[in-house]
Amino acid sequence: MPAEPSGEVRQALYASTRLHWSAVQVYTAIAAWYAPQYPNLSKRFSDEAFDEQGHLKLLLDRLRYFGDTSVFEAGPSIPFAEGFEAVLRFLLQMEEGASEAEQQGIDAARNASDEQTARVFTELQQGSQASVLQLEADLQTIEDIGLDNYLAAFVG
Repeated sequence: MPAEPSGEVRQALYASTRLHWSAVQVYTAIAAWYAPQYPNLSKRFSDEAFDEQGHLKLLLDRLRYFGDTSVFEAGPSIPFAEGFEAVLRFLLQMEEGASEAEQQGIDAARNASDEQTARVFTELQQGSQASVLQLEADLQTIEDIGLDNYLAAFVG
């Protein structure tokens, strides 16, 4: 029987699970939304959704190891009506929040001497930080060349 996780580790696992569940929903919805006009952009976000599914599986495996279940919530509202830059800023905020939650998970797990869970959070945080860098680069590129020129690269 596995050791019972500390309350902080359990809460960090739940928080990260909810964030990754939302990320799967968000990236899937964005991919579908932009697919008709920007199929290559859609593919990029489909790939992100797939990556987030893998992250979610890591968390669910860890919760299962502890004999726990997670509570899922509906995903957040995506600001499609505000334009693509608003969608990117929304994603940036989501990924920054995930990275912060994962750092809290790393700290809680290490404080509880649970290095295996800390490694799971570390892997997740690396993915979140890579997404943050990509989104920041996208926003900078849009600022440099304009939205129309940026999106032109993603047309069929």
